[in-house]
Amino acid sequence: AIQAANSQAFLHQLLARNNELRSQYREFCSEFIVSYLPGIAGQRYSPYQLLNHFAVIEQNIYSLLPPENRNRIKPLEAMILLLGIFCHDVGVKRCNEDSVAFPFEDHHEIGSELVYEECQAMRIEPPLVNSVATLVRYHRVLPLDEVPEKHAVQGAEVRIQLLASLLRL
Repeated sequence: AIQAANSQAFLHQLLARNNELRSQYREFCSEFIVSYLPGIAGQRYSPYQLLNHFAVIEQNIYSLLPPENRNRIKPLEAMILLLGIFCHDVGVKRCNEDSVAFPFEDHHEIGSELVYEECQAMRIEPPLVNSVATLVRYHRVLPLDEVPEKHAVQGAEVRIQLLASLLRL
């Protein structure tokens, strides 16, 4: 759904280079759209508006990155960034459940905790949980210089500070 809404879905194209990651992403999306998207939407937004919000984030990242930098993003980094895009507002789900007043000032911290607590239900594979939770936590307000420069994930280095910076855009 997000890919159809975004003609420049470059992260999806990068992810398509790795069948295992693409399969994990599809499992995540099918669970997330059914179980989490309605809770994030609440009464303020429609699930369609949120999917469009996610597509716009990816499009903004594409537009702001020079082509040579887009090409340097690895499929694993694309996967983590896509999961971060989907999960960055997941804390709003708990705020909606607890009837917290808008604008949900702490939703980034709540969302990071929720990623850790519900990663299995969301179908985020264990090696990716820490990186996704970091992106969710730092997608707003908190200083990006507190984010480690790199995470080790599945034997590879992931430029987590760069990904957090991109998500904040």
